[in-house]
Parts: sequence; C-alpha cells; structure tokens
Amino acid sequence: MRLMTTFTFFLFILLKVSAANIVTYNAPTEILPATEFEVEVNGQKVFVYNTRTAAIAYFSFEGEVDVTVTFLSPIDNFDIRPKSKNIKSHLK
Repeated sequence: MRLMTTFTFFLFILLKVSAANIVTYNAPTEILPATEFEVEVNGQKVFVYNTRTAAIAYFSFEGEVDVTVTFLSPIDNFDIRPKSKNIKSHLK
C-alpha cells in the first residue's frame, strides 16, 4: 500500500501590503520547522510550522503571488485551504 501524505496549507492574510512586499514572520527560535515541506512565496522562503494536524506557513500579501510547496517525501494528493477561494494548484 502506498503511503498517502496529505498536506493542508492554510493561507492567513494578516496585513495588507503590495504583492511586491511580501511579509513573512519569524518563528520563535525554539520552534523547529516542518521537515516534510518547504514553502516559497514569489521565491522568498517562508517558515513552515509542524502541528499535530497540519503544516502551516504564515505570510501576508495583497494581490496575487506564486506559492511553491516542495514536498520532501513522496505524496499522492494534497489539499489547499480555504477551498472557497478556488486556489489553482498542480502537482509536478
């Protein structure tokens, strides 16, 4: 049986800034990043928290951005939230 990894990615828009000025938030120094995922927004690395239920990355922007999620282990599917936003995605 193939291992199925589901990645739930939450986008939290916290501040309104221009898309050219993406705002990222530093994690506390005692927090370790998620080891299964890496996230970039318009080429800028974003810290990924590893929680019991999901990997979460926080950043702020206004307009459109390109988000790249790199999975460091094999996956079969993924989920982008909130679903009501109809965020376009594809698996490479």
